[in-house]
Amino acid sequence: MCFLSIIIPCYNVENYIDSTLNSLSKLEDAKDCEFIFVNDGSTDLTLEKITDFVGNDNRAILINQTNQGVSAARNAALKQTKGQFVLCLDGDDYLHPETILIIKNNLQQDADALLAPCIIKQSEIEKKRPLNIQDGVYSVEQLYASCRIFPTAPMIVYRNSIIHDNNLQFNSNIKSGEVYDFTVSFLEKAHKIAVTNIGFYYYVMRNSSATHRPNYTADLSVLQIMDHFSSIPNQWSKSPSFLLTELKMITSFTYNKYIRNHLTNSDTIGAIEIVLSNPNFKNLLTTLRTSPIDIKHKIYVYYLKYMPHKIGYKLCVYCAKIIKTINYLLHPKKSSNFAN
Repeated sequence: MCFLSIIIPCYNVENYIDSTLNSLSKLEDAKDCEFIFVNDGSTDLTLEKITDFVGNDNRAILINQTNQGVSAARNAALKQTKGQFVLCLDGDDYLHPETILIIKNNLQQDADALLAPCIIKQSEIEKKRPLNIQDGVYSVEQLYASCRIFPTAPMIVYRNSIIHDNNLQFNSNIKSGEVYDFTVSFLEKAHKIAVTNIGFYYYVMRNSSATHRPNYTADLSVLQIMDHFSSIPNQWSKSPSFLLTELKMITSFTYNKYIRNHLTNSDTIGAIEIVLSNPNFKNLLTTLRTSPIDIKHKIYVYYLKYMPHKIGYKLCVYCAKIIKTINYLLHPKKSSNFAN
Protein backbone atom coordinates (compact mmCIF):
# COMPACT_ATOMS: atom_id res chain seq x y z
CA MET A 1 0.00 0.00 0.00
CA CYS A 2 1.34 3.41 -1.00
CA PHE A 3 -0.19 6.87 -0.60
CA LEU A 4 -1.05 7.78 -4.20
CA SER A 5 -1.48 5.93 -7.48
CA ILE A 6 -1.14 8.16 -10.54
CA ILE A 7 -2.59 6.49 -13.62
CA ILE A 8 -1.52 7.75 -17.04
CA PRO A 9 -3.29 6.48 -20.19
CA CYS A 10 -1.25 7.25 -23.31
CA TYR A 11 -2.03 7.11 -27.00
CA ASN A 12 0.21 8.73 -29.64
CA VAL A 13 1.46 11.54 -27.40
CA GLU A 14 5.13 11.45 -28.38
CA ASN A 15 5.16 15.23 -28.78
CA TYR A 16 3.74 15.84 -25.30
CA ILE A 17 4.72 12.91 -23.06
CA ASP A 18 8.13 14.43 -22.23
CA SER A 19 6.46 17.19 -20.20
CA THR A 20 4.35 14.59 -18.39
CA LEU A 21 7.36 12.40 -17.58
CA ASN A 22 9.45 15.37 -16.54
CA SER A 23 6.75 16.54 -14.12
CA LEU A 24 6.55 13.07 -12.54
CA SER A 25 10.30 12.91 -12.04
CA LYS A 26 10.24 16.32 -10.33
CA LEU A 27 7.44 15.56 -7.87
CA GLU A 28 8.47 16.35 -4.31
CA ASP A 29 7.74 13.95 -1.43
CA ALA A 30 6.68 11.26 -3.90
CA LYS A 31 8.53 8.21 -2.53
CA ASP A 32 5.26 6.55 -1.50
CA CYS A 33 3.63 6.99 -4.91
CA GLU A 34 3.29 4.76 -7.96
CA PHE A 35 2.96 5.70 -11.62
CA ILE A 36 0.89 3.33 -13.75
CA PHE A 37 1.27 3.94 -17.48
CA VAL A 38 -1.08 2.33 -19.99
CA ASN A 39 0.11 2.42 -23.57
CA ASP A 40 -3.13 2.16 -25.51
CA GLY A 41 -1.74 0.83 -28.79
CA SER A 42 0.36 3.86 -29.71
CA THR A 43 1.91 3.80 -33.18
CA ASP A 44 4.46 6.57 -32.63
CA LEU A 45 7.38 6.84 -30.15
CA THR A 46 5.15 7.04 -27.07
CA LEU A 47 5.86 3.45 -25.96
CA GLU A 48 9.60 3.90 -26.41
CA LYS A 49 9.63 7.01 -24.21
CA ILE A 50 7.50 5.42 -21.49
CA THR A 51 9.61 2.25 -21.50
CA ASP A 52 12.75 4.29 -20.98
CA PHE A 53 11.17 6.14 -18.05
CA VAL A 54 9.84 2.95 -16.42
CA GLY A 55 13.25 1.32 -16.74
CA ASN A 56 14.80 4.11 -14.67
CA ASP A 57 12.10 4.59 -11.99
CA ASN A 58 11.09 1.72 -9.72
CA ARG A 59 7.84 3.51 -8.85
CA ALA A 60 6.62 3.16 -12.44
CA ILE A 61 4.60 0.33 -14.00
CA LEU A 62 3.82 -0.17 -17.69
CA ILE A 63 0.73 -1.87 -19.10
CA ASN A 64 0.79 -2.40 -22.85
CA GLN A 65 -2.47 -3.10 -24.68
CA THR A 66 -4.09 -2.82 -28.09
CA ASN A 67 -5.98 0.40 -28.75
CA GLN A 68 -9.24 0.26 -26.77
CA GLY A 69 -9.81 3.89 -25.83
CA VAL A 70 -8.95 6.06 -22.84
CA SER A 71 -11.66 4.63 -20.54
CA ALA A 72 -10.50 1.05 -21.09
CA ALA A 73 -6.92 2.19 -20.47
CA ARG A 74 -7.88 3.86 -17.19
CA ASN A 75 -9.81 0.75 -16.13
CA ALA A 76 -6.79 -1.45 -16.83
CA ALA A 77 -4.71 0.81 -14.60
CA LEU A 78 -7.32 0.92 -11.82
CA LYS A 79 -7.08 -2.87 -11.47
CA GLN A 80 -3.36 -2.55 -10.67
CA THR A 81 -3.51 0.36 -8.22
CA LYS A 82 -2.16 -0.10 -4.71
CA GLY A 83 -2.45 3.49 -3.54
CA GLN A 84 -4.68 4.81 -0.80
CA PHE A 85 -5.80 7.47 -3.30
CA VAL A 86 -5.93 7.66 -7.11
CA LEU A 87 -5.22 10.55 -9.48
CA CYS A 88 -5.86 10.34 -13.23
CA LEU A 89 -3.29 12.15 -15.38
CA ASP A 90 -3.62 12.29 -19.16
CA GLY A 91 -0.51 11.56 -21.19
CA ASP A 92 -0.31 15.11 -22.56
CA ASP A 93 -0.89 16.94 -19.26
CA TYR A 94 1.45 17.48 -16.32
CA LEU A 95 1.61 18.15 -12.57
CA HIS A 96 3.10 20.87 -10.39
CA PRO A 97 6.23 19.75 -8.45
CA GLU A 98 4.41 20.28 -5.13
CA THR A 99 1.37 18.20 -6.12
CA ILE A 100 1.89 15.51 -3.47
CA LEU A 101 2.49 18.09 -0.74
CA ILE A 102 -0.68 19.98 -1.75
CA ILE A 103 -2.72 16.78 -1.71
CA LYS A 104 -1.39 15.65 1.67
CA ASN A 105 -1.86 19.08 3.23
CA ASN A 106 -5.43 19.47 2.02
CA LEU A 107 -6.82 15.95 1.98
CA GLN A 108 -8.30 15.47 5.45
CA GLN A 109 -7.89 12.04 6.97
CA ASP A 110 -11.59 11.18 6.78
CA ALA A 111 -12.24 12.76 3.35
CA ASP A 112 -13.04 10.48 0.45
CA ALA A 113 -11.74 12.81 -2.27
CA LEU A 114 -9.96 16.09 -2.92
CA LEU A 115 -11.36 18.61 -5.37
CA ALA A 116 -8.96 21.20 -6.81
CA PRO A 117 -9.00 23.70 -9.68
CA CYS A 118 -7.55 22.79 -13.05
CA ILE A 119 -4.95 25.06 -14.66
CA ILE A 120 -5.58 25.32 -18.40
CA LYS A 121 -2.51 25.89 -20.54
CA GLN A 122 -2.81 26.94 -24.16
CA SER A 123 0.35 28.05 -25.96
CA GLU A 124 2.17 30.16 -23.35
CA ILE A 125 -0.96 31.27 -21.50
CA GLU A 126 -2.01 29.69 -18.20
CA LYS A 127 -5.52 30.19 -16.84
CA LYS A 128 -6.81 28.67 -13.60
CA ARG A 129 -10.43 27.59 -13.78
CA PRO A 130 -11.83 28.75 -10.41
CA LEU A 131 -13.97 26.49 -8.25
CA ASN A 132 -15.93 29.33 -6.62
CA ILE A 133 -16.10 27.17 -3.49
CA GLN A 134 -14.25 27.92 -0.25
CA ASP A 135 -11.61 25.53 1.08
CA GLY A 136 -13.01 23.00 3.50
CA VAL A 137 -14.60 19.59 3.87
CA TYR A 138 -18.14 19.10 2.54
CA SER A 139 -20.72 16.40 2.30
CA VAL A 140 -21.74 15.73 -1.29
CA GLU A 141 -25.04 17.51 -0.62
CA GLN A 142 -23.21 20.55 0.80
CA LEU A 143 -20.81 20.55 -2.13
CA TYR A 144 -23.54 20.81 -4.74
CA ALA A 145 -25.41 23.34 -2.63
CA SER A 146 -22.28 25.52 -2.41
CA CYS A 147 -21.45 25.81 -6.12
CA ARG A 148 -23.39 27.14 -9.07
CA ILE A 149 -21.90 24.57 -11.43
CA PHE A 150 -19.79 21.63 -10.31
CA PRO A 151 -16.31 21.66 -11.89
CA THR A 152 -15.94 18.83 -14.38
CA ALA A 153 -12.28 18.94 -15.44
CA PRO A 154 -9.91 16.10 -14.35
CA MET A 155 -8.98 17.59 -10.97
CA ILE A 156 -10.20 15.06 -8.40
CA VAL A 157 -8.18 12.72 -6.22
CA TYR A 158 -10.29 9.65 -5.39
CA ARG A 159 -10.13 7.33 -2.36
CA ASN A 160 -9.17 3.98 -3.86
CA SER A 161 -11.14 1.77 -1.45
CA ILE A 162 -14.41 3.29 -2.68
CA ILE A 163 -13.42 2.53 -6.28
CA HIS A 164 -12.49 -1.09 -5.56
CA ASP A 165 -15.22 -1.89 -3.03
CA ASN A 166 -17.89 -0.73 -5.47
CA ASN A 167 -16.17 -1.97 -8.64
CA LEU A 168 -16.33 1.50 -10.18
CA GLN A 169 -15.14 1.80 -13.77
CA PHE A 170 -15.05 4.34 -16.55
CA ASN A 171 -17.81 3.75 -19.08
CA SER A 172 -16.07 2.81 -22.34
CA ASN A 173 -19.19 3.62 -24.34
CA ILE A 174 -19.01 7.29 -23.36
CA LYS A 175 -16.34 9.11 -25.36
CA SER A 176 -17.07 12.64 -24.09
CA GLY A 177 -17.66 13.55 -20.44
CA GLU A 178 -16.57 10.12 -19.20
CA VAL A 179 -14.52 11.58 -16.31
CA TYR A 180 -17.47 13.42 -14.85
CA ASP A 181 -19.69 10.36 -15.35
CA PHE A 182 -17.16 8.34 -13.32
CA THR A 183 -16.93 11.10 -10.71
CA VAL A 184 -20.71 11.09 -10.20
CA SER A 185 -20.62 7.31 -9.72
CA PHE A 186 -17.90 7.87 -7.12
CA LEU A 187 -19.85 10.63 -5.37
CA GLU A 188 -22.85 8.30 -5.05
CA LYS A 189 -20.70 6.20 -2.69
CA ALA A 190 -18.66 8.98 -1.04
CA HIS A 191 -19.42 10.94 2.13
CA LYS A 192 -16.94 13.78 2.60
CA ILE A 193 -15.11 15.78 -0.08
CA ALA A 194 -12.17 18.08 0.72
CA VAL A 195 -11.77 21.23 -1.37
CA THR A 196 -8.66 23.30 -2.06
CA ASN A 197 -8.32 26.27 -4.37
CA ILE A 198 -4.64 25.54 -4.98
CA GLY A 199 -4.19 24.22 -8.50
CA PHE A 200 -1.67 21.48 -9.29
CA TYR A 201 -3.02 19.83 -12.48
CA TYR A 202 -2.07 21.44 -15.80
CA TYR A 203 -4.51 20.63 -18.58
CA VAL A 204 -2.82 21.27 -21.92
CA MET A 205 -5.36 22.57 -24.42
CA ARG A 206 -4.55 21.55 -27.99
CA ASN A 207 -6.47 22.26 -31.17
CA SER A 208 -6.89 18.50 -31.59
CA SER A 209 -8.40 18.09 -28.11
CA ALA A 210 -11.88 16.56 -27.86
CA THR A 211 -13.23 19.91 -26.70
CA HIS A 212 -12.14 21.48 -30.03
CA ARG A 213 -12.54 19.13 -32.97
CA PRO A 214 -15.92 17.68 -33.94
CA ASN A 215 -16.38 13.92 -33.82
CA TYR A 216 -20.13 13.53 -33.95
CA THR A 217 -20.31 9.89 -32.82
CA ALA A 218 -18.03 10.55 -29.84
CA ASP A 219 -19.65 13.90 -29.08
CA LEU A 220 -23.18 12.49 -29.00
CA SER A 221 -22.14 9.68 -26.65
CA VAL A 222 -22.24 12.32 -23.89
CA LEU A 223 -26.05 11.99 -24.05
CA GLN A 224 -25.65 8.63 -22.30
CA ILE A 225 -24.73 10.32 -19.03
CA MET A 226 -28.34 11.45 -18.72
CA ASP A 227 -29.49 7.83 -18.49
CA HIS A 228 -27.10 7.35 -15.60
CA PHE A 229 -27.91 10.62 -13.85
CA SER A 230 -31.68 10.17 -14.05
CA SER A 231 -31.36 6.91 -12.10
CA ILE A 232 -29.46 8.39 -9.12
CA PRO A 233 -31.59 8.16 -5.95
CA ASN A 234 -29.54 10.72 -3.97
CA GLN A 235 -31.32 13.99 -3.35
CA TRP A 236 -28.33 16.07 -4.48
CA SER A 237 -28.83 14.80 -8.03
CA LYS A 238 -31.99 16.93 -8.14
CA SER A 239 -30.21 20.15 -7.09
CA PRO A 240 -29.97 23.09 -9.55
CA SER A 241 -26.15 22.88 -9.41
CA PHE A 242 -26.17 19.22 -10.46
CA LEU A 243 -28.69 19.84 -13.23
CA LEU A 244 -26.77 22.87 -14.55
CA THR A 245 -23.59 20.80 -14.59
CA GLU A 246 -25.41 18.13 -16.58
CA LEU A 247 -26.53 20.80 -19.06
CA LYS A 248 -22.97 22.12 -19.27
CA MET A 249 -21.60 18.65 -20.01
CA ILE A 250 -24.06 18.04 -22.84
CA THR A 251 -23.69 21.43 -24.52
CA SER A 252 -19.92 21.84 -24.06
CA PHE A 253 -19.22 18.70 -26.11
CA THR A 254 -21.88 19.41 -28.71
CA TYR A 255 -23.77 22.69 -29.13
CA ASN A 256 -21.17 25.10 -27.71
CA LYS A 257 -18.24 23.33 -29.36
CA TYR A 258 -19.83 23.50 -32.78
CA ILE A 259 -20.57 27.20 -32.28
CA ARG A 260 -16.93 27.87 -31.34
CA ASN A 261 -15.87 26.13 -34.54
CA HIS A 262 -18.48 28.06 -36.59
CA LEU A 263 -19.86 24.81 -38.04
CA THR A 264 -23.06 24.95 -40.08
CA ASN A 265 -22.79 21.86 -42.30
CA SER A 266 -25.55 19.26 -42.51
CA ASP A 267 -23.79 16.81 -40.13
CA THR A 268 -23.54 19.50 -37.48
CA ILE A 269 -27.19 20.53 -37.85
CA GLY A 270 -28.14 16.86 -37.64
CA ALA A 271 -26.17 16.43 -34.40
CA ILE A 272 -27.81 19.57 -32.95
CA GLU A 273 -31.24 18.15 -33.78
CA ILE A 274 -30.37 14.88 -32.04
CA VAL A 275 -29.32 16.72 -28.86
CA LEU A 276 -32.24 19.14 -28.69
CA SER A 277 -34.80 16.45 -29.55
CA ASN A 278 -33.48 13.95 -26.99
CA PRO A 279 -36.29 13.22 -24.46
CA ASN A 280 -33.92 13.30 -21.47
CA PHE A 281 -32.46 16.61 -22.63
CA LYS A 282 -35.91 18.11 -23.11
CA ASN A 283 -36.89 16.96 -19.60
CA LEU A 284 -33.70 18.52 -18.25
CA LEU A 285 -34.59 21.87 -19.81
CA THR A 286 -38.14 21.65 -18.47
CA THR A 287 -36.86 21.03 -14.94
CA LEU A 288 -34.30 23.83 -15.12
CA ARG A 289 -36.90 26.24 -16.50
CA THR A 290 -38.63 26.25 -13.10
CA SER A 291 -35.48 25.85 -10.97
CA PRO A 292 -33.93 28.68 -8.92
CA ILE A 293 -30.96 29.41 -11.20
CA ASP A 294 -29.28 32.69 -12.12
CA ILE A 295 -30.70 34.84 -14.90
CA LYS A 296 -27.90 34.08 -17.38
CA HIS A 297 -28.56 30.35 -17.27
CA LYS A 298 -32.31 30.88 -17.17
CA ILE A 299 -32.12 32.77 -20.47
CA TYR A 300 -29.93 30.03 -21.94
CA VAL A 301 -32.42 27.35 -20.89
CA TYR A 302 -35.35 29.27 -22.41
CA TYR A 303 -33.36 29.80 -25.61
CA LEU A 304 -32.54 26.08 -25.98
CA LYS A 305 -36.09 25.05 -25.18
CA TYR A 306 -38.09 27.46 -27.30
CA MET A 307 -35.88 28.81 -30.11
CA PRO A 308 -36.31 26.92 -33.42
CA HIS A 309 -33.31 24.58 -33.53
CA LYS A 310 -31.76 25.39 -36.91
CA ILE A 311 -32.44 29.14 -36.84
CA GLY A 312 -31.31 29.53 -33.23
CA TYR A 313 -28.09 27.63 -33.76
CA LYS A 314 -27.12 29.51 -36.94
CA LEU A 315 -27.86 32.80 -35.18
CA CYS A 316 -25.42 31.83 -32.41
CA VAL A 317 -22.74 30.94 -34.96
CA TYR A 318 -23.21 34.30 -36.65
CA CYS A 319 -22.91 36.14 -33.32
CA ALA A 320 -19.83 34.07 -32.37
CA LYS A 321 -18.10 35.11 -35.60
CA ILE A 322 -18.82 38.77 -34.89
CA ILE A 323 -17.56 38.50 -31.29
CA LYS A 324 -14.41 36.69 -32.40
CA THR A 325 -13.70 39.39 -34.98
CA ILE A 326 -14.19 42.16 -32.42
CA ASN A 327 -11.96 40.39 -29.88
CA TYR A 328 -9.26 39.94 -32.50
CA LEU A 329 -9.36 43.61 -33.46
CA LEU A 330 -9.17 44.70 -29.83
CA HIS A 331 -6.72 42.04 -28.59
CA PRO A 332 -5.04 40.41 -31.62
CA LYS A 333 -2.27 38.58 -29.74
CA LYS A 334 -4.47 37.30 -26.92
CA SER A 335 -7.23 36.22 -29.29
CA SER A 336 -4.88 34.21 -31.49
CA ASN A 337 -3.27 32.42 -28.53
CA PHE A 338 -6.36 31.71 -26.47
CA ALA A 339 -9.21 31.74 -28.96
CA ASN A 340 -11.60 29.67 -26.90
